[in-house]
Amino acid sequence: VSGILILFWGGEDFYVEARKISGWKPIGRNFHVSHSKGNVIYKLGNVPAYEVYRKYLNIQNDENFFYNAIEFPMLYEHNGVSIVRAPAASNADGSLTMSSDVKEGAIVRLSYGEPQLILDSVRGESEKYADFSPEVLRIFSCAARKAFWIQHEPTYEILAFKDLAASTGFFSHGEFLREKGGLNQHN
Repeated sequence: VSGILILFWGGEDFYVEARKISGWKPIGRNFHVSHSKGNVIYKLGNVPAYEVYRKYLNIQNDENFFYNAIEFPMLYEHNGVSIVRAPAASNADGSLTMSSDVKEGAIVRLSYGEPQLILDSVRGESEKYADFSPEVLRIFSCAARKAFWIQHEPTYEILAFKDLAASTGFFSHGEFLREKGGLNQHN
């Protein structure tokens, strides 16, 4: 594939609204990121980061780690916003390669994708959008979330938006959203 597409939108009646729908439920206790560099967490509470997944979730450090851990991302407070960091890989040294950077000194907590909480959040947001009466929806969702819903069609959680407006979008490995004055990468 070669080429580029540039699209400009604008006009007097042009309004854009961005919203985040999470649905991840915190579980267990808080963990202090005692050693990290970029997107690699080496230690949580001075023990190899992987040990948290082994001890609390019985997830093995093997070729299936990503698939077994995808339902249990970490919640991470960044710029005053709770965002999700999914472990992309567990390394031989016990470190975790995350979906994006996690700062040393941060507090993280394991979470679980609670299906009913996710669907309730989606329904609630779709009702707010119905009041806004959009002409077009651009829906971007996390590839990790797609894997979480593997037993359903990939569009399962966005059905509530189906009748609101024409929509397009895709699944990605990181979404950016400006919230509370900061630009945050979610995953």
